[in-house]
Amino acid sequence: VPYLTAPGNHEFWFNFSAYKSRFQMPMYEQYDSMHWSVDIGPLHLVVLNTESVLDTSNLKPEQLQWLSKDLAQATDASKRKDVPWIVASGHRPFYCSDHNKEQCGYFAAWLRLLGEASLTSHHVDLVIQAHEHNMQRSYPLKFSKTTSQSYVNPDAPVYIVSGAAGNREHNSHPGNKTWLAWSSSEIGYSIVEVVGSQDEDATNSLGFSFYRSSDGKVLDHFEIVKTQ
Repeated sequence: VPYLTAPGNHEFWFNFSAYKSRFQMPMYEQYDSMHWSVDIGPLHLVVLNTESVLDTSNLKPEQLQWLSKDLAQATDASKRKDVPWIVASGHRPFYCSDHNKEQCGYFAAWLRLLGEASLTSHHVDLVIQAHEHNMQRSYPLKFSKTTSQSYVNPDAPVYIVSGAAGNREHNSHPGNKTWLAWSSSEIGYSIVEVVGSQDEDATNSLGFSFYRSSDGKVLDHFEIVKTQ
């Protein structure tokens, strides 16, 4: 089964040496699999290192410079015609609705301060996050404000927390932030389906589904749609 990884907080021991020695992602020789990007059909995937050696949230200056350059190339008109979707991912959340004031409070706020402007200005479509042990889906969000409750031609990224696979600490119950469209503490997994076309009249869509592990039932599904 092919897999792609991002470093998380459990990998921070000994400066992430165990993670770096075991996983070779795109751009491994340049960045030790700590951050990287790749095109997969109509999708440009950007994976970030949101960790620090102190087990706190962070985005280093050199990574932010790389991110800005990478997204500028991905949003170039000639490139985005062929690769219309941009998804960013990292372990710790920029946005999460939980009762944990540390993780969803100042740790998330620090990531937003460092990196949200780049994600927003370069028109990232979806940000997939984890760390919190539940499932959360936002409305399109720009600097902590909901820009729309529709996923058709949104003008801001949608933020997902997909951390509901289960763990010894049990899943937690999400909070009730006003920007939160849907959430669940059920154990489950997510699947992303991307449709992209170079036809100017075609509709491009990115579908996201959350499945309950116990019976495979779809508990949540939404689609980001581009008609223009």
